[in-house]
Amino acid sequence: MPADRGVPGLPLRRRRQLHRIGDPGALQAAGAGNFRLTERFDDLVFDRLRENPSTLYVNCSSGAVYGTDFRKPATGRTRLQVDVNALTPDTHYGIAKLNAEAKHRALGGLSIVDLRIFGYFTRHIAPDARFLLAEAVTCLRGGKTMTTGPEDIVRDYVHPDDLLALLGKCMAGRPAQCRVRRLQPRPRA
Repeated sequence: MPADRGVPGLPLRRRRQLHRIGDPGALQAAGAGNFRLTERFDDLVFDRLRENPSTLYVNCSSGAVYGTDFRKPATGRTRLQVDVNALTPDTHYGIAKLNAEAKHRALGGLSIVDLRIFGYFTRHIAPDARFLLAEAVTCLRGGKTMTTGPEDIVRDYVHPDDLLALLGKCMAGRPAQCRVRRLQPRPRA
């Protein structure tokens, strides 16, 4: 089954909610709620890991841990720069994700993998989400013009099949920590 068809047995309403994860508009509206949500799910997972230490936890993190300045691609040496005295709602999500990753590394000995996903697209993405490609598809379908700024737009996206393959490699390797520097796209048939 292709990865973008959802989880067998998961109701359509829940699948649609999954495809809103990471929606910039929803994340900014959630503000401080991003912290509670991330901590709540991590706490549930940590309870499970304490009971079953051999369980692998693959956390879908985000490129947002690097902040909001992406004039240059993120590398292993990229640093987060944030004005700690002037935090804004658009920084909350990235800080919540960074906090979760820091917690995962502090819990040495557990099998936790943090995958930083910068962009993901599937035909099931909510058309009214504020993702760049969702906005482009909505404009194309509606015969509208999409307005952007004067700068070039460059984004990295992972295909659902590639994400599924990476998750499979994480499960097969069972690493305590896994660092993926750069994924090479698979040739499409």
